[in-house]
Amino acid sequence: MPEPNPFDDELNKIEIGIRQLKLQYDMFFSGVVPRQPHEVRKGLEILIKVIGNSPMQRFADRYRYNSLAAKYQTMVELWNKMLRAKEEGRLRPGIPGFVEPVRRAPAEAAEPSEPAAGPAGAAAKRDPAAKAEFYRSSFANPAVEDESFRVFYDRYMEANRLAGGEDVKRVSYKSFLKQITAKTQAIRQKAGCDAVTYSIVVKNGGVSLKAIPAGQARAKGGGK
Repeated sequence: MPEPNPFDDELNKIEIGIRQLKLQYDMFFSGVVPRQPHEVRKGLEILIKVIGNSPMQRFADRYRYNSLAAKYQTMVELWNKMLRAKEEGRLRPGIPGFVEPVRRAPAEAAEPSEPAAGPAGAAAKRDPAAKAEFYRSSFANPAVEDESFRVFYDRYMEANRLAGGEDVKRVSYKSFLKQITAKTQAIRQKAGCDAVTYSIVVKNGGVSLKAIPAGQARAKGGGK
């Protein structure tokens, strides 16, 4: 029986930490959160440094570590460029890594959106006027679009956590995928569209999903 690799868990922590930090920076640049995630970034940098100074006997561990460290450094350089662009008023489409700014909905258009796919919508209210869409993605069949849907799920979970959703951990990836797949199929069948665009909306300290048909509507023939 092979011996457990002590570096697997630590390298997994770095990988997950990079992904979560990226989500938090995306929300910062889109205006959903007011401050940079300094504490999270500092903790991740300490972890990367500590593991980097540890003796790794396996070439695969060192190779994976170097890849993760390089990926993190690339993202740090991108965030620094975006920070300079933000300070100079140049944060706009065309800047590498640009995150679409928050769109504030006018009062007359503030209709109730689709209920959240989880119970996090019951989070405590903080700013009654706050409403922000900070991420959207389109799917034709989420069940076979695993990579892009995994990113969408991660962002939904992160939005709930930052919004104060107490029960967000109960929304598993499997159940979320099943629910959105069924909803996508239903909307496509009803609207005759190619795909469905889902927006993650933060409002009143809670998170909801808004779904709209996307793509070219299919011409209907004589049969159903």
